[in-house]
Amino acid sequence: MNREEMKQLLMKDFGTSLQRKICEDVISATKTCAIFFRDNQSFFSYSNYGSLRGELISYAVTKELYDSAFSPKAAYQAEPLKVNNYNRSILHINTENFVTTVAKTGKANQLPCKSKYKKAYAVANSHCDGQMYFSINDMLPIDPKYYSIITYGYNTTINECTHINILIPSASFKETIVNMDLKSKYIPFILEEPKKVDEEKITKLHEEYERLIKLKIE
Repeated sequence: MNREEMKQLLMKDFGTSLQRKICEDVISATKTCAIFFRDNQSFFSYSNYGSLRGELISYAVTKELYDSAFSPKAAYQAEPLKVNNYNRSILHINTENFVTTVAKTGKANQLPCKSKYKKAYAVANSHCDGQMYFSINDMLPIDPKYYSIITYGYNTTINECTHINILIPSASFKETIVNMDLKSKYIPFILEEPKKVDEEKITKLHEEYERLIKLKIE
């Protein structure tokens, strides 16, 4: 399958409405984080706690995408799955032809840092015979579906989301086969539609953030 065919297959699974919904969810999550960081500025000014920003942003984005999978109009299924011996769970988004994970990156159009599970999943992008493949240590089975990644960025200086992309990595995880830039495509329309702040959602997330911070610093 060539790159154009892969792109068409990705667009089949991630149609216009789903692309926009993903963009809205990531923007909503990062805006909620920005409000929390603003309201707790003095806490995050302490250098030892600065790294918690990244963890809270990742939590907010994955939770937003996970929750959206249970809406009546959801176009995908989502579940957290353990991907290593450290019992770390990663959100997996499943569509007809792709299994997709989520990662924060420093720049737009950039693949995230390599990891065993990402490299193992990416192998499926060179095989489409429906068989099950395994990572080198035979611990991580690879879904016969293709592998894609939702990537996003966050600038902690201006407290804004910088980019949102869906990427298909090469089987070697050294380059990008397909890149869909969601933020540039949809943010103008999202910004033209002012929405009321969901105070209940923000309150619940703030309570969860405070719980996670307490666990980290105790």
